[in-house]
Amino acid sequence: MSNRESILAVLAGFAETFGLEQSKISPGATLSELGVDSLQLIELVFRFEDAFGIQVPMDNFGPRMTVADAIAAIEKLLDE
Repeated sequence: MSNRESILAVLAGFAETFGLEQSKISPGATLSELGVDSLQLIELVFRFEDAFGIQVPMDNFGPRMTVADAIAAIEKLLDE
């Protein structure tokens, strides 16, 4: 499984846990448009950290971040 596929799997699991509609998870959707609140944002960061064994600075993530931005940020951390 590629990094991108793994990241999408984490996002899908997160969406399922919080009852977000999978169909709304498109690259251009912002986290706030998906209904992600500040506590859920922290949970998402923890999921990425657990899944990939990386440290994700909270300032890398915010409600205006798109799904594509989140994927790119995690890919960048994985490449470092």
